Amino acid sequence: MIIAESRLNHAAFQSSKCEPVSLRSFADSNGLSYNLLRKYCNQGRVIGARQHVRTKHWWIYPPAKIVPSQLRW
Repeated sequence: MIIAESRLNHAAFQSSKCEPVSLRSFADSNGLSYNLLRKYCNQGRVIGARQHVRTKHWWIYPPAKIVPSQLRW
């Protein structure tokens, strides 16, 4: 099930016509700090974030969503 879900998400990213946004510009446009958003990406809390294979930089593919922490639910 996890494999099928990751394929579905990957297909959604590929079919999107939106250009990716760098992590820094996404953080600036949403009023978040760069380090906090990078931490969220590493934790897997940003839906629509992917890490580049070679450079290891994070890219955000719109529409992206930040998932709240489970500790605060």
